Amino acid sequence: MKQLKLTKEKIGIILVLILSGILNLANLSIENYGNEYYAAGVKSMVLNFKNFFFVSFDPAGFVSIDKPPLGFWIQAISAKIFGFSGWSILLPQALAGIISVALIYYIVKRSFGYAAGIIAAICLAITPVFVAASRNNTIDNLLVLVLLIACVFFSKAAEKGKFKYLIISLIFIGLGFNIKMLEAYMIGPAIYITYLISSAAPLKKRIKHLVIGTVVLIAVSLSWATIVDLVPSQNRPFVGSSTNNTVMELIFGHNGLERLSSNSGGMGGGPGNGGQNHKNFNSKSSTTNSNSMQPPNGTGKQNNSNSNDMPPSGNTDNKNSNLQNQNMQPPNMTGKSSKGQKFGGISGGGPGGSGTSNLQGTFGGQTTAGISRLFSKNILSDQIVWFIPLSILGIIAAVILEKIRFPFNNKKKLDVVFWALWLIPGFIYFSYTKGLFHPYYLTMLAPPIAALSGIGIVSMWKLY
Repeated sequence: MKQLKLTKEKIGIILVLILSGILNLANLSIENYGNEYYAAGVKSMVLNFKNFFFVSFDPAGFVSIDKPPLGFWIQAISAKIFGFSGWSILLPQALAGIISVALIYYIVKRSFGYAAGIIAAICLAITPVFVAASRNNTIDNLLVLVLLIACVFFSKAAEKGKFKYLIISLIFIGLGFNIKMLEAYMIGPAIYITYLISSAAPLKKRIKHLVIGTVVLIAVSLSWATIVDLVPSQNRPFVGSSTNNTVMELIFGHNGLERLSSNSGGMGGGPGNGGQNHKNFNSKSSTTNSNSMQPPNGTGKQNNSNSNDMPPSGNTDNKNSNLQNQNMQPPNMTGKSSKGQKFGGISGGGPGGSGTSNLQGTFGGQTTAGISRLFSKNILSDQIVWFIPLSILGIIAAVILEKIRFPFNNKKKLDVVFWALWLIPGFIYFSYTKGLFHPYYLTMLAPPIAALSGIGIVSMWKLY
């Protein structure tokens, strides 16, 4: 049996992972139940398989939550193993954050060496919004983890022209779609363009690979949605936040076009108040009567005109409701938190703890779109921008040092292009969109920013 040798490199990454573990796991129970809307759904999901499969919001299987199932399946499994509590449903995201730090180290180190890898890992581990999302039951960092796993296989696919690695990578992106739908496709430009310009295989072969891979990606992405939509509506929950009780409409409506339009009802916090900022990560509870909880009667319209109705058009990204109809309440949801707060009606603390993270609310149309939006003094300025200037300098330094131009025939060139193509479109979207998004969505930019910061510092040092 080989003895484990603790080299300087291994000690370095172990220390970074310990740092990430402390930031993500320390005092995790003080976050209470995180987002209470999602927590209520997980509570219902652990009751029976039907609720589990259809991600039912309520124990009766009346309406589903407004996201696909994979991230909440993982939370429900954790709750089943450890017992339902705030800690058990936050644990998967915290672990996803730690594993993501290890993956970014591996991916960057593979091409640019230990120093670049360890710097990238440190940058990711301490990025505020990344830590915040790791300490909440919003599932964005589970998506980040899945996409980084896809990156591991894709880097080998682009370098060697291996079709099987490309397919595995696209399968993981399809799984990411089943965590946060179209948000997973933000990595798409980086995947497709980088593979097209790589010189590991003839162009026709690369195009063929991407065409077949796209079919696989779509099949995996829409697998659960297709199954749900084929089930008769009377045998499953109403699809929350959809207008016609289908997951397909949810994909392209509430979780699609509404993200781009400033005229949409918002992305959480209740219908019609999407532009409202809150100081806590969780929105204030709203009381909804039993009539407002009725699903549409086959017409895509609700049974009454109450603007606070949840299904079908209620924007449920971050809302918590005290439902007067007792059948609609998840059971035993009044357990005391570590601070003695009841779960049902009081906002749990945000990712930063005790509700002071200021990551609640939506953002987009309320501030003038422009290149300086993420740097302006607002709710976003201290969450992700720390390393953006460094990552931009990193792109420039790596382009100069590696003489990045055609042919793209080595992994360093391909990696710089890949990370830049992940960062730049995402940065442009969050800077210019007039649609509505939550600040914690910015965790999607953390991996490319961290990777390019590590690559950039090493490249600038070599140039110096």
